[in-house]
Amino acid sequence: MFSNTRNIFERRVRRKSLSPGKDAKLSSDDVFITSGCTQAIDVALTMLARPGANILLPRPGFPIYELCAAFRSLEVRHFDLLPEKGFEADLDAIAAPSGS
Repeated sequence: MFSNTRNIFERRVRRKSLSPGKDAKLSSDDVFITSGCTQAIDVALTMLARPGANILLPRPGFPIYELCAAFRSLEVRHFDLLPEKGFEADLDAIAAPSGS
């Protein structure tokens, strides 16, 4: 037996806010549901990037970003994370590979 899921997303969105304590108005149009993180990454890259653009990814990082970027014809550039600083991004090193 299945529960009634009619309008479940609309009801949940009405009750929640992206920024607790702030006056964020959300609707079901603000929610995009994917079948997992791989699809979410691919959808985000598809909507935000154009072929031939570059994407700056951390190293080490999640390999699915590179796979999705290659599939979308994006040039991958890397910056290193600093393990001695709890894997913080080296902000000075980010500027060089980003082309800024």
